[in-house]
Amino acid sequence: CDVGRTGALTPVVNLEPVLIAGTIVKRASLHNQDIIDKLDVRIGDNITVRKAGEIIPEVIAVDKSKRKHGASPYKLPTKCPVCHTNAEKAEDESALRCPNFNCPAQVQRRIEHWCSRDAMDIDGVGESLIEQLLKNNLISDPGDLYFLKHDQIKDLERMADKSAANATSSIEKSKDRNLDRLIYALGIRHVGSTIAELLASKFSSLNELKEASLEELINIGGIGPKIAQSINDFFKERSTKELLKKIEKASLTTKQKQIIKTSNKLTGKTLVITGTLEGITRDEAEGLIKSHGGRAASSVSKNTAYLVAGLEPGSKLKKAKDLGIPILTEVEFRKLLE
Repeated sequence: CDVGRTGALTPVVNLEPVLIAGTIVKRASLHNQDIIDKLDVRIGDNITVRKAGEIIPEVIAVDKSKRKHGASPYKLPTKCPVCHTNAEKAEDESALRCPNFNCPAQVQRRIEHWCSRDAMDIDGVGESLIEQLLKNNLISDPGDLYFLKHDQIKDLERMADKSAANATSSIEKSKDRNLDRLIYALGIRHVGSTIAELLASKFSSLNELKEASLEELINIGGIGPKIAQSINDFFKERSTKELLKKIEKASLTTKQKQIIKTSNKLTGKTLVITGTLEGITRDEAEGLIKSHGGRAASSVSKNTAYLVAGLEPGSKLKKAKDLGIPILTEVEFRKLLE
């Protein structure tokens, strides 16, 4: 099982290496016990795997004609495979969860999420470095990243002056991200990038969101009781309060930046950015989109008007091509706004 940042235990299968959509796949998700039971997956089975959303390998079928006699059914563990806390399952959910907020796997995944491209976009701080920082007790949550010294990173295994400088520079730059990115980075359960954008449009600061009542949250269109309760519970947690203190001490931007509207050229249009832009940062590009009346989204859908593709674009590029969405270079994006 893999342990996610919110404690969800996701069963995975180990495969003989196979090429799928251009990459070698060795593991695939089974999502939850309900899917396992529905497919009747057993150890040693021949299975069919696809990439969900062109990213995550998942099991979609079992060839039972090739099943070995006596193959054992797969059952999820009753304890977290990392911290060994008893797993729990809510009545309205199919996923088992590790309830231990301090589970090492959850801590690692939360920090990885904070650093991810759609969150605080901290280049040079990936899974391997985060693992070392935790192992050496240099960090315990995302807030600690902002107090790391260059030499602390440089002295770690497989790190050097250049990589340490890149990491510290990226961490410093992330202090000025937009409010919606910060909200998403917090990793509040049920709050994805779209809900984070909605919250940032309704509240002018992180503090304002923190102080919002359950009723206020429920009354926002698109925020149901389940999400509202999750947000409300999150800000009551002691660990959240400690993280917010570190964020404040590190002088991160926690207020919504004022967007001065310059034209209506993109009114009604949704744009998505993928890859690294050379002339401007992603936040600046998203600010330009909003200042011209458009909406900057983090994922491609049939409602996307344009995909702006920078260097080393990700899976969003393939999805945009599959959906026939116009793709702009950085130069073409700038011309669109002239």
